[in-house]
Amino acid sequence: MLKKLISSWSWARAFRLAIVAAFPAVVIGWLWLFTWPHFEGEYIGNGGLTKVEVTSSRGHLQVTVSMRKDDAEQVKTFAATRHYTTLRFGEGIESGVVVFHPFSVESYDLVTGSSRIRLSKSTAITQLALQHPLVTLVVVAALMSTGMLIMIEFKAQTNPSVIHPMWLAFFSALIFSTLVLFVSGEEQIFDYDGNPRTAIARTIVAAANFFLDVIPECKMLIVTLTLFVLPQWLAYGMSGISGAARRSRFVWIAWKWVVLITAKSFISASAIALSISLVGVYYGWVSSEPRGIAASVLAALMLLGFGIALLCIVPTGPEKRRVAGKSVRRFHRHMRRRLRRGPGEIAVQLQRELHQPIGSGASFPCCNRITRFFRGV
Repeated sequence: MLKKLISSWSWARAFRLAIVAAFPAVVIGWLWLFTWPHFEGEYIGNGGLTKVEVTSSRGHLQVTVSMRKDDAEQVKTFAATRHYTTLRFGEGIESGVVVFHPFSVESYDLVTGSSRIRLSKSTAITQLALQHPLVTLVVVAALMSTGMLIMIEFKAQTNPSVIHPMWLAFFSALIFSTLVLFVSGEEQIFDYDGNPRTAIARTIVAAANFFLDVIPECKMLIVTLTLFVLPQWLAYGMSGISGAARRSRFVWIAWKWVVLITAKSFISASAIALSISLVGVYYGWVSSEPRGIAASVLAALMLLGFGIALLCIVPTGPEKRRVAGKSVRRFHRHMRRRLRRGPGEIAVQLQRELHQPIGSGASFPCCNRITRFFRGV
């Protein structure tokens, strides 16, 4: 029995269940990270000239501020008082505040007097990334590539028909954008800094910005889906109170197309960003530093990974006709109770036709017309 259960278990199903189970934990962790301040730690700001260290000793917070100016370093330690989004320290002229900004990537600021310095929190991972940036970028790129291959393998088990169009869209956008940028470089319609010189160059820049800025397109698609689906659901709920609800139409098709177009946007944006990085380095439009090139390639891989994840995790295959549960069917019957023809009406009609004589023509409507025709004659 156990062997049969293991053999029937689908790895793709297990992967989707793992994603669904991990989603609440990821959301809670993301909210905890970006909404609750974590002041303890080391911060770096002003290009490394300002360092702030927040430590806790027996329940009391201490702030150590180190500022380097004219090859001289000043280090001062203050007792701190923590509020929700602020950490206040010092008195009078030497007072300062460490401010936390929720839902922000660079979420910490150091405010002293009239100056405000953006702080970057230093952790073990960030220190490793700063000390070995190329190694870190290569490792992250390798992990992302492995994750994308695993997701594609699981998608091929359930819906392999979307794999080829996905790669076709990616390489079509990559080759086309690379060719356009290469011709632009040979025609010298961009200067050495990558600024456009002609109207055609400005059009190319505008088109690249349009395809790279995927956030407005995603917002537009989500709003369109909401405007299409939400009125049907609200109408179903309100009409169901009177027992006259109707099923929602084309919701699955709308959801499928929104997912496909959104994934296509991220995949195309990754191809264009990768072509800009490669061709831009060749013509000197972008930085040719190895760390900058690796960061640009990693950003393109992140866009590609998000598009593949959206395409692989969200089901986009044909809708499977599954029998709904008893509670769902009972609820839907209740919502449509006034539109359903009950079996009583049909039974009464059959009983009425059964007790009428055959020659009366009542059971056959066409007989009434024939009778009236002959009587008229």
